[in-house]
Amino acid sequence: MNNYLFLIYTFVISFLLFSCTRDKIEIAVPTSHIQLSAPLDNASFDLDQMDVSTYAFSWNELPESGSTLVLSKSKQLLDPLNIDVGQVTQWSISADQMDQYLSTFGFQSGQVGTIYWTVKPSAQLKYAAADIRSLQCQRMSSRLLKPLDQSILQLDGAEPQLPVHFSWSVEGISSEPLQIWLGTSPDFSKKIAIDVDFGSGADITHQQLQDALDALGYKKYTSGSLYWNIYRVNEQQLLSRSSSNLSVLGMMILLDKRGPETIRYQVTRITYPDGTSLVWMAENLRTRLYPDGTSIEPDLVNVAPNSLGADFVKRYGAYYNDRVKVKAAPTGWRLPTVAEFEKLFYEASLVAGRFGVLKDSIYYENFDRSGGNANSWGLGLVSAGQWQGGSVVNHKSVYCYLHAADVEPWKCVLHDGGATLWYPWTDAATARYILEEK
Repeated sequence: MNNYLFLIYTFVISFLLFSCTRDKIEIAVPTSHIQLSAPLDNASFDLDQMDVSTYAFSWNELPESGSTLVLSKSKQLLDPLNIDVGQVTQWSISADQMDQYLSTFGFQSGQVGTIYWTVKPSAQLKYAAADIRSLQCQRMSSRLLKPLDQSILQLDGAEPQLPVHFSWSVEGISSEPLQIWLGTSPDFSKKIAIDVDFGSGADITHQQLQDALDALGYKKYTSGSLYWNIYRVNEQQLLSRSSSNLSVLGMMILLDKRGPETIRYQVTRITYPDGTSLVWMAENLRTRLYPDGTSIEPDLVNVAPNSLGADFVKRYGAYYNDRVKVKAAPTGWRLPTVAEFEKLFYEASLVAGRFGVLKDSIYYENFDRSGGNANSWGLGLVSAGQWQGGSVVNHKSVYCYLHAADVEPWKCVLHDGGATLWYPWTDAATARYILEEK
């Protein structure tokens, strides 16, 4: 009887399982159904073909909101370049403009690569595209030789007179004045011109390049694309049909000017896993002046004794009383908050080398250097101790005292080598500042 009941039970369960229907959820993805006419799929654009000056694109439909030509290195149209062409069903791109687009996509001069294109209604750019075609494109060959197109250059604030050699081909042209043009885009609508003698090369210092970045309005302490070409002054034309592109990281230097005094400080940008970043001073403040050039009251600032050695005195910086820690900030900089210190040390605790990645390999003593990651974040913390009872104490050890914006009065932040930050009383402590970025 039990076997009979078991068989009935099994049959009922099986019937219910097989007879059940699952709800089907269908996600409708909005799609643009514009059909492309020309160029054909996998067509070739050789931008060195001098008898072709423009490349024509066409499609079969004029959307009410106008048309946008979409170019991308990805067949899925990721990170697209959108060109709003208006109320038309065809559009021509000059060879020069196409070369600029390919440069934007990271193609080097003369390089062959694939890009994808489609057309979407201008009001529906997030729609999928029913028709996507590929193009085989070759960028123009360049007469610009060095630095190589798409090169990466980090400007050295410690040695600003280091030269960067620019070279080019002058084959077939006669002697005439030349200029090196540096610009924010390949069309040089915003540029700096540097006069050079006629020839096949010239040097520009790191400082000149930094000055150019500043004049062109690049954001400090970030990488930016800097385009360059040679301008023939007599002929009033560029030497190379194709401009070269440098990815330049500006000098990680703060020039703190206070009246007659200018002090140069290293800085570093620390980027966290959540994508946020902060620019920190990578040295302790060491001035005795306010930003307006007037002197800080003598009882509010102290320095370590010369007996420690000039290098240590410089790297330890000055010890500031709580009453002056905010007013002493370089213009455009601010004190870190407690939360920012806590995040800094927490994130450092998660990587190889832990807190060592924050610490100077010479001027911070008593920490584990075995992993080879000392100061890999470039912050250069030093074990300067604090000013207490008329002298420096707890220096040349594991103690790093720093002012914070929002601790209780007369307190500071203390890292003693461990995972916990402390907030002790202090007569005076050292100070680092964070850039106020918009």
